[in-house]
Amino acid sequence: MTVNQNKTVNRIFWAVAVAVGLIALGSFSLSFTALYALAIENGTPANLGWIWPLIVDLSMVIYTAAILVARLQRRGAELPVGLTIFYGILAVAGNILPAPVTPLGWLVASLPPLSLIFGTEALRAMAHHGIKEQTAVTSLAELDRAIKTKQAQMNRLNERLNKSN
Repeated sequence: MTVNQNKTVNRIFWAVAVAVGLIALGSFSLSFTALYALAIENGTPANLGWIWPLIVDLSMVIYTAAILVARLQRRGAELPVGLTIFYGILAVAGNILPAPVTPLGWLVASLPPLSLIFGTEALRAMAHHGIKEQTAVTSLAELDRAIKTKQAQMNRLNERLNKSN
């Protein structure tokens, strides 16, 4: 990949990261009301109802990040994948339940958490690829340094052998 392509990819990545951040803010704002109302309607004290939306929505973000870390460490991600799916379903259901019982009402209610899920997943995939590429470049640079060090050692050994003969 050329330097210009890297700059373009970096710009796109950061534009997507900002967009996902804005989606997260919007999703939290819209989802908060529905999840708060759901918590209050189901026995959570009003002064603690704000905790429910944070638990549900932030869990999705945390477990999505855990998937990225697991993939980068080349280990299984079954648990965070399962938890992301669980909290995603919980968020969508929690937003749909208080919505008007119409297809449009359900669409409007489900869109914020779905947008957050898909946005963070897209960002995770982009970051994973970018980090893998950077790791490969770093590994190649380290290999090149190691080869040069070994070549220098071999040259010194050859010089010693030549002097002793």
